[in-house]
Amino acid sequence: MFDYKISVIVPVYNSAEFLAECFASLEAQTFPAKDFEVLLIDDGSKDNGAEICTEFCSAHSNFKFFSKPNEGVSATRNFGIEHAKGKYMLFLDSDDCLTEDTLKTVYTFFEDHFDETDLVTYKIVPVTNGHRGGVHFRYRTLNRTAVYDLNDEENWYITQTTMNICVKNSGPAAAERFDTALVFHEDQDYICRVLKHKMTIGYCDGPEYLYRRHLSSATGSRSHAYYIFEDSTALRERMFAEYPESVPKYFQAFVLHDLNWKFISDTLLPYHYSDEEFEKAKNRLLALLDRIDDDVIMSHPKVELYHKTFALGLKKSNTVTAFADDEGVHLLSNGVEQFSSPTLVIVVNKLKVIKNKLIFDGMIKNPVLSFFDKPEVKLLYNGKEIPVEVTDSSYDYYHCRIKTSVFWRIRYEFDLNENADFGFRIAFADRTFEPNYYFMPTTAIKQDSKNKAFFSGKTRISFKKGLFKIRKCGFPLSLLMRPASCVRNFLHYIPTNPKIPVYRSLAAFRPKRDVWIYLDRYSVFDNAYQQFKHDISKNDGVDRYYVLNKCDWDQLEERFTPEERKNVVLFHGMKHKYLYMNCTKLITSFSNISNICPFGIKPMRWYSDLTRFEVIYLQHGILHASLLAMYAKERCQIDRVVVSSGFEVESFTGKYGYAHKDLILSGMPRYDFIDRGAPKKNRILLSPSWRSNLVGKLINNEREASPEVFMNSDFYKEIQNFINSPRLIRLLEENDLYLDFKNHPIFRCYNELFSPESERITVSCGNTVMDDYQLMITDYSSIVFDAVYINCPIIYFVPDYDKFEAGVSHNYRELDLPLEKGFGPFTRTADDLIDELEKYVSSGFKPCEPYASRMSDFFLHTDKHCMDRLYDDLMENR
Repeated sequence: MFDYKISVIVPVYNSAEFLAECFASLEAQTFPAKDFEVLLIDDGSKDNGAEICTEFCSAHSNFKFFSKPNEGVSATRNFGIEHAKGKYMLFLDSDDCLTEDTLKTVYTFFEDHFDETDLVTYKIVPVTNGHRGGVHFRYRTLNRTAVYDLNDEENWYITQTTMNICVKNSGPAAAERFDTALVFHEDQDYICRVLKHKMTIGYCDGPEYLYRRHLSSATGSRSHAYYIFEDSTALRERMFAEYPESVPKYFQAFVLHDLNWKFISDTLLPYHYSDEEFEKAKNRLLALLDRIDDDVIMSHPKVELYHKTFALGLKKSNTVTAFADDEGVHLLSNGVEQFSSPTLVIVVNKLKVIKNKLIFDGMIKNPVLSFFDKPEVKLLYNGKEIPVEVTDSSYDYYHCRIKTSVFWRIRYEFDLNENADFGFRIAFADRTFEPNYYFMPTTAIKQDSKNKAFFSGKTRISFKKGLFKIRKCGFPLSLLMRPASCVRNFLHYIPTNPKIPVYRSLAAFRPKRDVWIYLDRYSVFDNAYQQFKHDISKNDGVDRYYVLNKCDWDQLEERFTPEERKNVVLFHGMKHKYLYMNCTKLITSFSNISNICPFGIKPMRWYSDLTRFEVIYLQHGILHASLLAMYAKERCQIDRVVVSSGFEVESFTGKYGYAHKDLILSGMPRYDFIDRGAPKKNRILLSPSWRSNLVGKLINNEREASPEVFMNSDFYKEIQNFINSPRLIRLLEENDLYLDFKNHPIFRCYNELFSPESERITVSCGNTVMDDYQLMITDYSSIVFDAVYINCPIIYFVPDYDKFEAGVSHNYRELDLPLEKGFGPFTRTADDLIDELEKYVSSGFKPCEPYASRMSDFFLHTDKHCMDRLYDDLMENR
C-alpha cells in the first residue's frame, strides 16, 4: 500500500543558506535511505534554493523535488501530504534539522503503538547562533517514551503547538489538511484536528528537532492582534463550537495557553479598533474564557497566580469572593475555594542606603487584596506603632499592561543615626497579620542568603525572623568583618563565578573623597556629557569621572580636553567596576541597568549590598510615552530625576510614584546649548522615531536590517510619497526652502532606500541643531520638545498611527501627553502633511493657537542655567 515507511515533507522558501545543513541531517539518519522519502517542495523561492534542491535530488534517489508558485507554507504542506507515499508523514522546515536517530526511533514507536494514537512527537530544541535554548514546559510532562491520554488531568497542559510531529498517512488523520486561510496558528489548528480523533499523543524520548531561531525578528509581530485577531479568535471559537456541552480540558488548556502568552506580551487585544468594535472583540474573548473551567485555569503551570485569579473574576459565570479568618485569607469562586494563604507578603523592591538614610520601598501582595478596601499598615519601630501611608502600586499592572490586581505600596525612610528594630503589621479584613517578606534580587539583602545582612559605613543592617535590625558601631564594620567576610564571600561565590569575590573586594577600599560618575550611552553624548564638562573643573572636593563606551573611544581626543581625559574611563573596565562600587552619585541620561552597571544585568544582584550610590536620572528626552514598567519609582533604580517642565512634575508625582523631593527642577543640561534667539535658516526638519516592527534584534549595538519588511510598511511608503511629492518640491523651490530628513540612528541601515528626487531634500542620521530650523515634522519622538523649547512650529506626521495604537511599532502604545494635546496639527498622509506645511509657509512659520500658548507655558526655565541649577542641587544634596 505504501512505497515508503516515512515521508518527510520539507517546504522550501528563501532558505538557500540553510539547506545544506538541513539535508545533511536527513542524509545522516540511521534509518535506511530506501525506507524513507524526502519531499522538497519549493514554494516560489526567490533565491537559488531550487537549484540546490535539484542538485541534491540528482545524487539521492529518495529525495524528490517539486516546484510550485508561492502559496504559503500551509498550501505547501498540503501539497506534500497529497504526494506522500510513506506510511507515516513527518514535517521538517528547510532551515531546521533532525538528530540522526529521529526517523528510526519515531517509526519504531509508531509501529508498536499504531492503534493507540494518530500523532507522535519528540523534543523540539531552539537553537540560536549555534547555542541551544530552553525547551517548552510540555517536557515536564512528556518525560518518558509513552502514549499519553490527553483526557487525564496530568496531561492537560502538554500543549503541542509545533511541527515536531509525525502523523499517520491513513485513517482520519490522513484526511486532515492545513487551513490555507490562516496566516498564523495554522500548525496548531492542524495538530489539534489530528489529535481530536483519539485524544492521545505519543512521545519518543531521545530524538530532537533542532529549531533554528533567526536573529532577525522584524516579522515576529505577525502574532499580534493587529494582524490576526479575527482569524485566531474565529479559530478558537470553531474549536469550542465542536463541543456544545463541555470542551475537552486539553483543548481548554490549549486555548488558555494561547490567550495567556498573548496577554502578557500585550498582543491579545486589538487596541486599534473603535470603542464599539473593541468591546465586541473583548466580549468574544470573554465568551471563550467562560468555557474554560476554573480547575483548568488554577492548575495551569505557566499562568501566573495573579493572572489566574484575574481570569476567574472575568468569567461571567463566576461569583468570586474572599474572606479572612484565623487560618489566613481565602479566595472562592462560586463557593469553591481556589486559593488560600496563611498571611500576606511584603515584597521588598528597594532596600538601599543613601547618605545617612535607609530607603525601604515595598508592596503588599496577595490575590485577595482586589476584593477589600485599602489595608492599614503600622510600622513597629523599637516597640512603638507608627501609622504608615499606603499608596497605589504600579504593580497592579502585574507583568502585563492591563490592571489585573491590587497591590499596595509602602515607602519609608529610616535614620541610621541610632540602633533600631523595625517591621510592619497589616490590619486587613478585620484581622491583623504579621507579613512574610520577599526580597527582590537587586535589594541589598538576598532572599537565598543565610546571612541576611549588609554593611554601610558604621552601620550593620540585617533581617531575621520578620524584623529588620539597624546597629551602629564606632568604626566602619566592614573593616572589622573584612577577613571573615572575604573568606565567606570566596567560599560562597566561587562555585558561581570566581570573579565575584574579586570584584566584591573592590568595595573594601573606599576613596576618601566623594566619587561621582557620569554616563550616557554608546554612540550618544548627551546630558551626562554636558554636565560632566560643566562640573569637572569645580574644585569642590568631588572626584568626577565620565564613563565612555568602547565603540566611542576614538572620539576621546575630540570630545575631551587633555585634563578631562584623565577622568574618562572605559565602560566594563576594572576602573569602572571600582568606581561603580564606591561612587556616591551615578548621574546618567539612560536609566536601564545594562547601561549603568559594568557587571551586567543579572550579576548586579551579587554586588547590590556593597553599592551606596544615588542614581540621578538626567533623562535623554522628556518622558511623554506611557512606560510605567520602566520608570515607576518602585520598579526602577532611579532615586531622583531631572525635570524641565510642569507637565513632568505632574506626571512623575501623579503617575510614576515619585515624591516632590525626588525631582530636580533644573531642566536638562543640553537645553543650555539651544539658542532660542538664533536666526533661522531656510530649512525644515523631518525627524521621526523608529519602529521596532520594522527592524531586527540588537546585535553588537546594531539592529539587523529587514529591507523587504521596511519597504512594505506604511511608514516607508508615506515618507517616500512626501519627499518625492511634486507639491512639496514646488513648495520648497518657490520659497527657497530645504528639507532635512534626519532618519533615526536605529534606521540608518535604511537611508539608501530613500531616494529624494530634489536636491533640496537630504537624507542623513547626523546630529540635529534644532535652532537652525523653521519647522519640525515628527511623530511621537521626544525630540519634539526641543522644538517646543525654541517655539518652533510642529506638525505631527504618523502614517502608521493604527499600528502605534495597537502596540505593534513600539514598546508603548499610549502617550502621557497625547498628540491631540500636543503642539501642532496631526497628519497621517503625505497630502495632509503638505496641506499643513503650506499653511505654515504662508504664515511665515508662526505657531498658531492653541499650539503657541502651549509652547510658551511648557518649560520651567529657558535661561541657559540648567547645568548651574543641577550642579547646585547635587552639591546641596551631597
